[in-house]
Amino acid sequence: MELIKAKNLTFSYPNSKEVLNDISFEINKGDFVLLFGKSGSGKSTLMKHLSVSLAPYGEKKGDILYKGKDINDLTIRERCEKIGYVSQNIEAQIITDKVWHELAFTLENLGYDKVTMKSRIAEMSSFFSMSQWMNRDTSALSGGEKQKLNLACSMLSFPEILLLDEPTSQLDPVMRNEFISLLTKINEEFGTTIIITEHSLSGIIDKADKCILLDGGKIKFQGNNLEMINNIIEKNNEYYDFLPSPVKLGNKIFDKRDVLTVKEAKKLVDNTDIKFKEIKNESFIRGNEIAIALKHIWFRYHKHSPDVIKDMSLKVYKGDFISVIGPNGAGKSTLLNILGKVIKPYRGKVVSTGKVAVLPQNPVSLFIKNTIRKDLEDISEDYISLVSKIGAENLLDSHPYDLSGGEIEIMALIKVLLVNPDILILDEPTKGMDVIYKDKIGKLLEGLNNNGVTIIVVSHDMEFISKYIPLSTIMFDGDIVSFKESRKLFGENYFYTTDINRITKERLDNAILLDEVNVYDK
Repeated sequence: MELIKAKNLTFSYPNSKEVLNDISFEINKGDFVLLFGKSGSGKSTLMKHLSVSLAPYGEKKGDILYKGKDINDLTIRERCEKIGYVSQNIEAQIITDKVWHELAFTLENLGYDKVTMKSRIAEMSSFFSMSQWMNRDTSALSGGEKQKLNLACSMLSFPEILLLDEPTSQLDPVMRNEFISLLTKINEEFGTTIIITEHSLSGIIDKADKCILLDGGKIKFQGNNLEMINNIIEKNNEYYDFLPSPVKLGNKIFDKRDVLTVKEAKKLVDNTDIKFKEIKNESFIRGNEIAIALKHIWFRYHKHSPDVIKDMSLKVYKGDFISVIGPNGAGKSTLLNILGKVIKPYRGKVVSTGKVAVLPQNPVSLFIKNTIRKDLEDISEDYISLVSKIGAENLLDSHPYDLSGGEIEIMALIKVLLVNPDILILDEPTKGMDVIYKDKIGKLLEGLNNNGVTIIVVSHDMEFISKYIPLSTIMFDGDIVSFKESRKLFGENYFYTTDINRITKERLDNAILLDEVNVYDK
């Protein structure tokens, strides 16, 4: 049964070129739809038009039909009940102070009576394994728990369509897998139509009934997952790096295009007689001059609240390039704010040398003007050369709020770099970015590090870390539990590692990148 139909949809923001250009597609009831493409290709704009209530201001042509009728004819209540929406901005979706208040708020706004509200909340909290959270403060939840709560709130009205715009971009690997499993369960048990945008296709491409590839505001391809893989390999090779590692490894080593999961790829690798080439490991040489030192620091946000950082000590040397990984809620962002002297510990000492610059978790907060160009001009007149290195000149005259998540991250990083820091502290700098922009950012950071800039990055992006960041530390429960070279750390882990390492763990020592998986005879 056809649920959603777009007919020749075209849209442009004020004083801007077309962001969506003649978009047409059909989505059936119960479909699991994967929408992907480069940063700025129009994915988020399309999702907001499908939500109706969040549709942006601008010039629109064409139609979106819901069950054969214009979607704009839905009443406000019908929009809220029939169409659920979860965005990549986790914090912006939470309104109240307690978990049960947040759940009740959704139903109160729809006018449900108390008996129905209690029943729905009980049912949903059980389904999402949230029964023990009911009286917790929403501010005390981890990022993953908050996104799970956002999903539960969206499901309270049992919508027919669930829209998710990069919902896992700020989740750690364990929480990401749990979140995707929940979406699969919702799709299979409730028959809810899922439409999700993602840059990381790992763990989700195998779930998709339909894939839609957006390029420059146009649909470049639509079909099932295997058809999409074949299309990319044969006709759209510029998107090859977007494919998840199991797909690329299956194609590279076994000439197979139907390997969608780690499990399938691992079975092939473990059972083959093919001989793999050994990997040459190179060690990262650290300096001996201290850039930042933490000495037995403790931190809590309120006098009577639990400690977030607990007796932590850390030495960062000049020229270090370090990633901080760990579960949502471990204290990673708090640590970065302490390193950047945004907040102060109540006990312990922080020592740093040189100019420190911080890219916050919410990058749009760095912009106060109505165009990106005006903001950058206020910092330095040399911004053009840095923007040109990234290839983002086309974003300069955009309003900050009109950019995609990946695009605003890039421009915020450029703004931070314009102060020429000695120590660069970045909180989730690649969230919302496609692999093309990630590679540009990675190479830029490598160049800065080679020129002596000390860089500390909080990230859940294992692929990015494995490719560009030589040192990694794991945080857990407010302290550092491991600090090693990234290759060694990933080689020891099962969750905080790359898909390639999971696939080849029994056959290759510490392989973390696809380029490292090579054979003598194929």
